[in-house]
Order: sequence, then structure tokens, then C-alpha cells
Amino acid sequence: MKGLCGVKRVSEDQVRTVIAPEPTKTWNPISHNILLNIVENSLLRNNLKISQKSFQLSHENHRFFGVYDLIGGFEHDDFGLSLGIRNSTDQRFPAGLAFGTKVFVCSNLMFEGDEVVSRKHTRFILDDMPLMVNNIIDNFLDRYLGTCHQIAYFKGYEISENEVKAFLWDISKEVLPYNFVKNEVFSAWKDPKYTEHQENTVWRLYNAITAAMKIRQKRNPYNAAFETQAVSGLLKQCWPLQNVA
Repeated sequence: MKGLCGVKRVSEDQVRTVIAPEPTKTWNPISHNILLNIVENSLLRNNLKISQKSFQLSHENHRFFGVYDLIGGFEHDDFGLSLGIRNSTDQRFPAGLAFGTKVFVCSNLMFEGDEVVSRKHTRFILDDMPLMVNNIIDNFLDRYLGTCHQIAYFKGYEISENEVKAFLWDISKEVLPYNFVKNEVFSAWKDPKYTEHQENTVWRLYNAITAAMKIRQKRNPYNAAFETQAVSGLLKQCWPLQNVA
């Protein structure tokens, strides 16, 4: 299935067989296959298993984005942990990772902005990347309990429609296009598809945003990952965990 920006859903084999260009003195692109091997080896060392994988390629297979849903004994009844992976072999952006939370009932995905790794394709990338990947996984797992507490807080924090409109106005100025926020996000807030998201809480707002973001994730998963990271940060800033009595 092909997206509007040339993004296509592909198999793991298709990703792993993409050949990276030859390196130069200053640019050393690693293949998508090498990056996936680095990531999977680090997950294995941290006793994390992969329950589901999804892959996308674009721009003549130079740009790759993937999501791994993870199992590690920390899953909750309604959400779990996912890992976003990206790479390019056309000098468009560095290899990178970001963690996110995935809501099971609707498969909504929000990448977190706190733990991100990014490494340019320069001379010593193969030396640096394994340690960087392992460190981000260690760091995020150490902080994952805080993420769970934050979500529990979102579930219990009731908000008014005026507060919702004010927050959506903020993200339309800073992160997402105004018409998208007005037409897609606010509609998802007003008419949630799942009974689990009916109450007027920050959690309902969270899922309204991530439900609407599926459109943008299909069109351009690279940009959408950064957009959800930014929205996640704004949600935490607006309704910080330390406000719990």
C-alpha cells in the first residue's frame, strides 16, 4: 500500500535487502539492515522481545521508518511500549530511535520526547551506534515507570472543553497545521470511537490526538514521529505529573 508521499508499507526482507551507497571520506551511510541488527541485539541484551514489526520505505528506498512493539514484563492492560526506528541513506536525516506508548484498543501511538538517539552517518557511526542504542534503551526502561504514572494521571485528570480548545490552539501554533487540528483532532475529541475514551480527561485528549495522527503517520511517518514527540512534551508540560497531591 502506497502513501501520498511515496511511502510504502513493505516486508522486513524488503528493508533488509536495501543496499547502502558506498561511503566517502566524510559520509559513511549504514544500511537499514545493519541498523536493525544493532537495535535487535540491544533489545535482546535488555531482555526485550518483539511482538510485532511494521516497516515503511520511501524515496527509492533510501528512507526507512519502522515500529517495533515490545514485550518485557512491563505491559499494562491497555497500553504497551513501542520503539520507532528511522534511517536514511541519502543524507536526508541521521539514523535515530525514539520510544513511544501504544494504546492496545485502538493502536494509537505517541512517541515520547524524553529519550531519543540520533547519529549522523559519519566515519565512526558503526563504533558509536551500538553503545548509543543500548544506552537509550537502558535509560528509557529506567524511566518507564514514570511514563506509566503519567498516563495514570492523564486518565484521572478531568478537563473542560475550553481547556481542550486552548491546548489544541497551542499545538496548532507550535506543532500541527491549524486545519488538521480543527477538522481532525477536535472531531476525534468530540466523537471518540472507543468506550474506554469517553470520559472528559487528558487521556481522552491524548487518544483523540493520536487517533487523528494516524492520517499523518501514513503520509509521512518520519515527520509524524517528531510531531507526536512534540505533542507528548506539551501534554506533560500542560498537565505535569508533579501536580499530583
